[in-house]
Amino acid sequence: MASACAENATAPTVVQAIAPEKKSGARVSDVTAEAMPGVVMTQYDFDRITSRVKSELARAVPGALVEIATTADPPREGSNIKIKLVFT
Repeated sequence: MASACAENATAPTVVQAIAPEKKSGARVSDVTAEAMPGVVMTQYDFDRITSRVKSELARAVPGALVEIATTADPPREGSNIKIKLVFT
């Protein structure tokens, strides 16, 4: 699921496809944001937007967010989905 609120929003780009058998166990471990050169945004903007994305994801898909595993915890299969928001 992805949506945008901009006139010229581009479609999400899949960097690596998820195998169908792993989709049911998929979890998001990180949400980050950055801006392309020429787009002025503050760290506060990035923090606010990524927080909102995490909140909406948690509301829409309970259990979809996971804490980043420590070195003592092996990563779970399918849990390494990272979302990167790029403002253009």
